[in-house]
Amino acid sequence: MKINIFFDLDGTLIDASERLYKLFIDLIPDCKLTKQEYWSLKRQNIKHKTIIENFCSNYNFDDFESKWLNNIENINYLSYDKIFDDTINILQYLTLTLSKKYNLYLLTARQSKENLYKELTKFQILNFFKNIFITKQKYTKTEMINQQFFNLSNDDFIVGDTINDILCGKELNIKTIALTNGFINKNILEKYQPNYLCNTLTELKNIF
Repeated sequence: MKINIFFDLDGTLIDASERLYKLFIDLIPDCKLTKQEYWSLKRQNIKHKTIIENFCSNYNFDDFESKWLNNIENINYLSYDKIFDDTINILQYLTLTLSKKYNLYLLTARQSKENLYKELTKFQILNFFKNIFITKQKYTKTEMINQQFFNLSNDDFIVGDTINDILCGKELNIKTIALTNGFINKNILEKYQPNYLCNTLTELKNIF
């Protein structure tokens, strides 16, 4: 039986930092945070509400949150995404070199299936995955996988860059791999005790 590997997308396979920063500044143009400052706060797991309260005066958070959700997957903002340099290499390694051992799945909290598939096609990574699961902000990642009736074992893996990815793996009783170059920094991720911490996708070759 093949081992299942569930990959997160944003912050794991693609760099979405420019998209997030661009939208944040567009929604709050009076905020003077640089991208480095904004991203440093985000990687410390500081939520937008706190960032706005501390760095952006007189702005309504509910209005911001509504506009954020409506625009974060707009195709114009998605154009700011970049694929990490080693993404295709590691996906090829797992699906070609080790094709008899692993099944790859994409597990993402995106909302728009149409724009997601456009982006995956643009980055030429769509066909690496046996299936793609999209929560559409309606389910947790754990709920999404449980709905698929997978016969999971503790030999399976989830690869992601957030606390939620680690917790999802623990809830499913599968191995967790946390990437430290995404949305959350290493110091925070290691507190949640993933099975593995990797600085880049290339380091997955030391595991698989």
